[in-house]
Amino acid sequence: MELALTHCLAPLVVEVDATTVISLLQSHASGKWEVQHLIMCIVRLQQLLVADVQHVFREANGAADHLAKEVASLQLTRILHHDDITGVLRGILCLDRQGVPHLRRV
Repeated sequence: MELALTHCLAPLVVEVDATTVISLLQSHASGKWEVQHLIMCIVRLQQLLVADVQHVFREANGAADHLAKEVASLQLTRILHHDDITGVLRGILCLDRQGVPHLRRV
């Protein structure tokens, strides 16, 4: 959300597969004290950006899950662009565009 604010990307739709996070954001509740500061920062960013936080099922978050794992393993500190997308992620995005859910391997 900070990146979206920096690059004036608003209005913004944020899709989250954790209903607890959505409940905390909607109620402005602090939850555990360890995450209170983070929740309040997200609420402020949400107000500045006119951001809508919505629940999606985990299967709809396939691209985000894949990208998060890839970036964490590479320890990147830069913004990835369209040209940086790998073949696997391109496939997930293509299926997502067609409305096909991403199935996870267990």
